[in-house]
Amino acid sequence: MKKKLLLVFILLLALCFTVKINVQATISNGKNVTITKNTEDITGDGKEDSIVLTGFKMATEKYRNLVIQITSSKKAHTMIHLPDGYNPILQYMDVNHDGIKDIFGSVRDSKSGEMEHQVVYTVKNLLPSNINLPDPLILESHFLNGYKAKVNIKTTGNNYIFDLKNRKKYYEKLGVFYNGKLNEPTELMVHDYNSLKPVKLGIKWV
Repeated sequence: MKKKLLLVFILLLALCFTVKINVQATISNGKNVTITKNTEDITGDGKEDSIVLTGFKMATEKYRNLVIQITSSKKAHTMIHLPDGYNPILQYMDVNHDGIKDIFGSVRDSKSGEMEHQVVYTVKNLLPSNINLPDPLILESHFLNGYKAKVNIKTTGNNYIFDLKNRKKYYEKLGVFYNGKLNEPTELMVHDYNSLKPVKLGIKWV
């Protein structure tokens, strides 16, 4: 009986040791690198702060454990974590119009960059706070005869017509069109936005 218990104990110990080795190998698979270094006044004290973006670069070129390390002019520190992904980019602009630059970060979910994870942070007084991104627009859309599609933005009331002739073979294969005519009324599937780009509108704030 004692021999059987000893055998089970040794087997469990071996399994635990194997799992531990595998986990350690997975964590160590990647090299911690500095991706960007910048100096900007993002804390609002009128002096430039140090902003360093680091992460573990994997063999697939994907980054894990992305961290924005911020050091103020008074040598105080804080950090912000970004989602894992590809091609991380930081931009600096005053998003909330308080006279202090904010951090606009974007990380692609794949090498092709079909979708982007984006965040905006204010770091006023060295206190990171997330700024909510705008909600997607509410859209209605449907196909029109002649390989066209109409999109109505309900939020603004604007309407747009798109020419789809360059993809007519694809839509005919799906059975949406036949010789340019709709087989039946069909709505378009509209997804949320893939990415946001900051645009300066030239508005004067007083």
